[in-house]
Amino acid sequence: MVPTKNPERKLNKQIRLAKGKGNIKKVEGLQQDLDHFLKCKESKEKNKAVKEQKKQLTSMSDDEFLNQAQQYNKQHFKDKQEKEKKEKEVTKRSLEKDRLRTKISNNKKVKQEQDSENLEHLRLAYDKQEQKKQKILNNMKGHEEKLKVDKYEELDQLHDSIMKGLNGNKKKTKKIYNKIIKEHAQMIELAIQGYMDEHEVDYEEASNKFYLQMREPRQTKNPEPLRILDNYAKL
Repeated sequence: MVPTKNPERKLNKQIRLAKGKGNIKKVEGLQQDLDHFLKCKESKEKNKAVKEQKKQLTSMSDDEFLNQAQQYNKQHFKDKQEKEKKEKEVTKRSLEKDRLRTKISNNKKVKQEQDSENLEHLRLAYDKQEQKKQKILNNMKGHEEKLKVDKYEELDQLHDSIMKGLNGNKKKTKKIYNKIIKEHAQMIELAIQGYMDEHEVDYEEASNKFYLQMREPRQTKNPEPLRILDNYAKL
C-alpha cells in the first residue's frame, strides 16, 4: 500500500488505527492534531480568498469596480426583500394560527357556556314541573278530603254498593272505593285548571267557582255538568 502524502488523510488513518487498537490517549492526541490542521487549513483558504479579492479589486478599472458594486447592492437589496417577504409570511402564518387558536378557544368556551346555560334551563324547567306536579297532588288530596266531608252521604252509599257487589270483600272494596275518590279528585283538579285557563283567573277563584256549583247546583240557572274538553274537565 502506497503511503499517503495528504496530512489530513494521514491523520484520519492514524486515528482509525488507534481506535481499532483501543488506544484512547493516542486517539485524543491525533484528533487534536487533526483539529489544529483543519483550523489552519481553513484560515489559509480564507486568507487566500481575501488576497484574490484584493488582487481583483486592484486590477479592476473604475467602471468595473462601480459595476460590481452596483451588482452587489442590487443582489443585497434583492436578498433583503426576499428575507423581509419570508419574515412577513411567517408572521402572517403565525398570526393566522393565533387567530384560529383564539377562535377555536372562544367557540369552545361559548359552547361550554351555552351547554351549561341549557342544562340550567332544563334543571329549572324540571324543578318547576316537579313543583307543579307536587302542587297538583297536594290539591288532589285536598279535593279528596273535601269530597269526604261534602259528599259523605253519597260516598257512604257508594261504599256500601261496592261492598255488596263484592260480597263483603273489604280489601277489594277499599281499593276500588279509594280509586274512585282519587279519580273524582283528579277530575275536580282538571276542571279547576281548565276554568283557570279559559277565564284567566287564579286557582283560588276557579276553585271557589267549582265548589260553589258543586254544593249549590240549584242556585245556578241552567248549570253545566262536568265535561271533558281538550284534555281538561271544564265547568
